[in-house]
Amino acid sequence: MPKEKRRSSTIGRKQSTKFEKFYTLPELAKRLVTFLNAKVDLRKFDTIIDCCCGEIGSFVKAIKDVVNHPNIVVYEIYMSKKQKRSSTIAIEADFLHTKPSSRLNPENTLVMSNVPFGVNGKTAAKFIQKAAEISDHIAFLLPISFVKDSFLKRFVPPDFHVI
Repeated sequence: MPKEKRRSSTIGRKQSTKFEKFYTLPELAKRLVTFLNAKVDLRKFDTIIDCCCGEIGSFVKAIKDVVNHPNIVVYEIYMSKKQKRSSTIAIEADFLHTKPSSRLNPENTLVMSNVPFGVNGKTAAKFIQKAAEISDHIAFLLPISFVKDSFLKRFVPPDFHVI
């Protein structure tokens, strides 16, 4: 894994200047997966993709705990051997630059994750647009500011809606 430069933030935590690394707490991931499962039965999807699972894979664990889904695909740029073993299908690649399997049916595929935001949400917007290319269903953990009309009009395809 490439060496990261670190800088102190104003709130006293270390932030990466090369890779954004703000991991989802497992308890929060489980709450979100439970909430989403109540809205949309997650078992109806043939494939669930975590497009940037991070080192701890909170969403993967939550999906397995809540619905025990058999077909979870995870993407991560730098993946440990432990991550590769603990996932159903682990792909060490940048989701934004990977051509997904042509066997994926957009109607039966869910892409979910806590994606990096980037400056002014531009990185998150790239993940939204890429996910919309392969799936009719996207569930991302994003700040409330992403619900602004200006962001939605610029970056979210018009046939998607926010819950």
